[in-house]
Amino acid sequence: MEKTILERIKCYWEQRSDDFSRQSFAEMQNEKYDLWSKELKQIIGERTELQILDVGTGSGYMALLLASAGHLVTGIDLCDNMIASAIDLRNKLNLDADFFVSDAQQLPFVDNSFDLLITRNLTWTLPNLEKAYYEWYRVLKPEGILGNFDADFGKKISRYLIRGVYLNMACMVI
Repeated sequence: MEKTILERIKCYWEQRSDDFSRQSFAEMQNEKYDLWSKELKQIIGERTELQILDVGTGSGYMALLLASAGHLVTGIDLCDNMIASAIDLRNKLNLDADFFVSDAQQLPFVDNSFDLLITRNLTWTLPNLEKAYYEWYRVLKPEGILGNFDADFGKKISRYLIRGVYLNMACMVI
């Protein structure tokens, strides 16, 4: 039986979890940490203890960076191995964040749960991007922020109108 697109995506990223775990650990200790911290501070400002969802957390880099700044962070990923890597990295760094397996296109959270939803290098992999955006906005609080750090790796740029804002499949912060 042929695998679905989601099963193929999961299989691919499961095999890459060790590489991403090593990369995330290294980046938590070099100049990229400071660069990402500065970028995120521009989005978040001085607010602390925000409820944050990191969708497609992978090995947990963005989630742990935000947890280290005092935010209440949950990271989700489709892949068991990535979540295991995120938990391992969290424990090595002695940080507090929750991680579990979930589909970015079907979130198990109630409406209006998060102040910030962040993704990094995710949207280009999603089979149904429009469904994902609707889910993300569903779980964001009315004044919540969507931070999407991604690119269009070979797909045509799609536009979606959600909450009166046009979204492109490119780097954006809304």
